[in-house]
Amino acid sequence: MKSIKKTRIIWLGFICFLLLFLTVILLIINKLPIFNLDGAIYEREEAFVFDNTYTYGIGVRKDGVYTVKVKGDSLKDKTIMVNGVIQEETFNGNKFNAYLNKGINSISIDDGFDIENIIIMGEGDRNSVGAFVTYDSYEAEDYDTNGVISNNSRIYREFASEASRRGYVSLNDIGDYVSLKLKNDTNALVIRYCIPDSDDGKGINSSLNLYMGEDLKRVELTSRYSWVYSNFPWSNNPSMASKGGPHMFFDDVRVVLDKTYPAGTELKLIKEAGNSAEYYLIDLIETEEISAPLAQPGNALNVLDYGAIADDGQDDAKAISACIEEAIALEKEVYIPAGVFEIGNPVFINGFVLRDNNITIRGAGMWHTILHGNAAGFTIRAGNISLYDFSLLGEVTQRKDSIDPPAINMVTPVKGMENIRIQNLWIEHYKVGLWADVTYGINMLGCRIRNTFADGINLCGGTSNCVITQNDIRNTGDDGIAMFNRGVLEVNNKIIYNTVSLPWLANNIALYGGKDMVIKGNWLKDTICFGGGINISTNFKPKVFEGTILIEGNKLERCGSRENNINVDYGAIWINTVENYPNQANCIIRNNEIQDSTYQGVSLYNKGLLENMIIEDNNINGCGTYGIEIGRETVGNATIRNNRITNAQAGDIYDNSNLNFQIIKDREK
Repeated sequence: MKSIKKTRIIWLGFICFLLLFLTVILLIINKLPIFNLDGAIYEREEAFVFDNTYTYGIGVRKDGVYTVKVKGDSLKDKTIMVNGVIQEETFNGNKFNAYLNKGINSISIDDGFDIENIIIMGEGDRNSVGAFVTYDSYEAEDYDTNGVISNNSRIYREFASEASRRGYVSLNDIGDYVSLKLKNDTNALVIRYCIPDSDDGKGINSSLNLYMGEDLKRVELTSRYSWVYSNFPWSNNPSMASKGGPHMFFDDVRVVLDKTYPAGTELKLIKEAGNSAEYYLIDLIETEEISAPLAQPGNALNVLDYGAIADDGQDDAKAISACIEEAIALEKEVYIPAGVFEIGNPVFINGFVLRDNNITIRGAGMWHTILHGNAAGFTIRAGNISLYDFSLLGEVTQRKDSIDPPAINMVTPVKGMENIRIQNLWIEHYKVGLWADVTYGINMLGCRIRNTFADGINLCGGTSNCVITQNDIRNTGDDGIAMFNRGVLEVNNKIIYNTVSLPWLANNIALYGGKDMVIKGNWLKDTICFGGGINISTNFKPKVFEGTILIEGNKLERCGSRENNINVDYGAIWINTVENYPNQANCIIRNNEIQDSTYQGVSLYNKGLLENMIIEDNNINGCGTYGIEIGRETVGNATIRNNRITNAQAGDIYDNSNLNFQIIKDREK
């Protein structure tokens, strides 16, 4: 009996301990900044603020009605907009229902200062870093294949150095394949691939067979938009390879399937008879289930009623322009339905020029509405402009800075360029995705930017009060996202929760001067050459840093690279302070995850005076050289403390400054 009683006591104690443990875990989860048992939390600090209206970028995995709960002030007498549409109901208390589209949505609340956060009930798995995306990604080298797997090279101008996670599968012979099982239902996909260039540099076209289960689809591929040669700013002429080998190998193809295939279906890419390219390098595949086209809003004019015809191969620029002009006159929106609309009229070489305030242009979804051609784009010279839910597919095949405009062009500033919303656009094959000069208030969210020949996004010359969030950017020919304080100081820009991968010149994210900037929660991957994952720089003669610069909570994988022209290595986080352009702002670099850096985890470089920087509480795991390196010419001081450094091949911290730089605190865990 004593033994039984003792056993019961032990079990009772164990159960009590387990209940206590689970209670603590639940309390911790509820305290986490973006997770909650009820739903996904979006904090006030993340919101885009203009005229005291707070706009949150929200991600959901399914179309439907969601309950939105706010913490803080009551919603009584407030105006709420979802994706730019006013919600026609009276709000009381702290909850309301809203129909949200699969993917990224915007929720705007006027007079929202007293609201601490909003919670999307039932959507509890919000991403902690990077952009919210609706696709599943498959690295080809991880799946069943009889092709040749190549990986782990970071040598400039080798194929693998430009592949995601530095690996790919090569299908060289008839019968070579890569095969995988779908994780989720799928009716659309993206293949990132490389096929050979032509002798004249204009590219070749070749098909590759795609099997979805037993169903065959021939996918048409091209190398028209890839392969450049020589040195910056590159050439399309292969004969220039002797002055600098080939570069920019990979491109993407979008495929919409005839039906939805269920999870578990085999997807196979295979080289068969009729697939004539010498080789097919498969980097990755992205699959998703896209929703039905978005309907025309009740207050919108349809471009079809003004002569635009989808999918006919004829130019639609004049018809769409006429619809925009009529919408301005009638104070209505513009709706562009599903289909491909050609925009190539040389009269519209700068795209559609928006000179009037209060213009909203909507598509049926980034997979459904496509504006394609040499002139497919927008030049914005006004305020209160909103672009939603369509694709811009350009025709740029090499970098020509004096000729090709950005897809979204705000380069020539005029008074009143403010409150710009760019939401759920797919931008591909341009020189630049978005470039803005002296613009006040840009909210860019939910966009995919692919395969550009210069920057993905550049906020330049005084552009301030911007929130760039939930964007997925890949394969840019310059900085993925840049804030370039040229001539005029930029203030209060936030680059938060974006994914930026594979910049093939320069940095994933670059900050050239500025005041009170935030770079937070971004997922940065695979810097190819000439840059770092995050570059904090006074290069290019910017307005110097002021206020507080916060670099926090970012994840950097395989970042940093080499400047091949001068044989200098750059860290995953690269602080470049140029002589006569000091950095004396309160710059805080903390709580970042830095993994598998090509060279240093953090590098401090150049001759300019650096002061007041704090580098703390970062987790640095895996470095080709040092965890933190202070360069030979570095001048000034920094507080370096509480960083966890592991697997740094050359050592944890290396001070090569010849006593010109002071580490105020060096207390390693």
